[in-house]
Amino acid sequence: MRRSPRRARWRAAAAAASCAALTSCLFLDNAWHPCDTTCTGTCMACEESKTGEPDGTCAPVTANTDPDDECEGRECGGDGACEAPSGGP
Repeated sequence: MRRSPRRARWRAAAAAASCAALTSCLFLDNAWHPCDTTCTGTCMACEESKTGEPDGTCAPVTANTDPDDECEGRECGGDGACEAPSGGP
């Protein structure tokens, strides 16, 4: 049985919209992947490049970084909240 390319695109778009609406998925390797929990809040992410934890694991963003510019000139403290930059005058 042949699969319709149109149907495949529709399903991919529906999955992407559903994941994005839930804020509990991340887009890697051209596909949506679920996070282990709904990952919302300041300085929280599901991406290894932002947290150091495996992709799909919701965790605090690595300390002294702010990859999503959530802290308005400050940095994430490694505990899921913004803190003042370290080493400043």
